[in-house]
Amino acid sequence: MVPNWSQNGRELFYLGLDRRVYVAAYTIKGGSFIAEKPRLWSETQMGDLGLLSAFDPAPDGKRVLALCAADDPRAATLMRVALNIDSELRRRVPAK
Repeated sequence: MVPNWSQNGRELFYLGLDRRVYVAAYTIKGGSFIAEKPRLWSETQMGDLGLLSAFDPAPDGKRVLALCAADDPRAATLMRVALNIDSELRRRVPAK
């Protein structure tokens, strides 16, 4: 259950024991952390990565980047990772 703080500083996302994402709004009052009742953020089960986080919330808190559990463990998964993207963008769109 690795927590992820939202970029807006008002919510805490975490993975529940059922491997689904939950979110709890919180406030700080007098040096105390006060969390509201957590709510289910997504019905989708995340992949089991052990101690690593299977999701990362976007800055707007409306989307997450997630590694989801496969319905069929034999299903092929394609993931593209762009490395050195800044160099490629400079090559394609030269500065003026």
